[in-house]
Amino acid sequence: MSLLTTLSIATILSLATIAPAQNGTGTPAATAAATPSQERPAAPATLSLGAMAPALAVDTWVKGEPFEALETGKVHVLEFWATWCGPCIAAIPHLTELQKKYPDVRFVGVAASESGNDEAAKLAKVQSFVAEKGDTMGYRVVYVGDRAKMSRPWMDAFEQRGIPCTFIVDAKGRVAWIGHPMNMDTPLEQIVKGEFDVEKARSEFEAERAARAAQRALMLELRKARETGDYGPAVDAIKMALEKNPHRRAAHECGADSCGAGQAARRSVEDCRGAPHQRPR
Repeated sequence: MSLLTTLSIATILSLATIAPAQNGTGTPAATAAATPSQERPAAPATLSLGAMAPALAVDTWVKGEPFEALETGKVHVLEFWATWCGPCIAAIPHLTELQKKYPDVRFVGVAASESGNDEAAKLAKVQSFVAEKGDTMGYRVVYVGDRAKMSRPWMDAFEQRGIPCTFIVDAKGRVAWIGHPMNMDTPLEQIVKGEFDVEKARSEFEAERAARAAQRALMLELRKARETGDYGPAVDAIKMALEKNPHRRAAHECGADSCGAGQAARRSVEDCRGAPHQRPR
């Protein structure tokens, strides 16, 4: 059962005393002056399960036989990870086992969240990490430094906020499942057999997306209430969040219990090793 369904309204309202989000420099994000160089590009159109998979766009193939595009008739597993991400590293043996179990499935580790600004250094770090892992990392690996190539059309478009994050693309080229790699065994087996119910998964995915949107709206209203003293809209937002929130852990989200957005690049593996998910840069 989730936080919103277990806390009382009084306890949730107390969250209004939480300090505004920080921008990483110690000042509230709301007061940070935006400059043209800091502005983010327009968000990609949101996608849902059942949508045709975005393109596979790679900077460098680090390991395994390259291929140019996701191929209809084949199942593909794309796992977004990073060398600094403890939970990602912990999932590597499981991914290797699944690749051995399903040799006709193309498993690809997508290193698209390395920290730092030096592209050559980031690529070298991934190459060194993969070489050191050897056969224990028994699947293809690619490096992608340009967020526009993979992070935005995949992670952002499906509103996934944390890594490790696995996308399973079925033989028809549709994104059939999204989630933590340790939870993919059953859906992968069903997808390989052609027995997976994509429409049911899409319905669940959309319900979870609505619940997250309601929770974001709730937190916004709580912060406004803290400033204005008017808790009426916040109470309405609480009711909406409770109505929308599924009574189960999200099955199609990679961002639960993750390191904070914007913090991942400053965290070491040791800092984040115990977290189930971590947020990419």
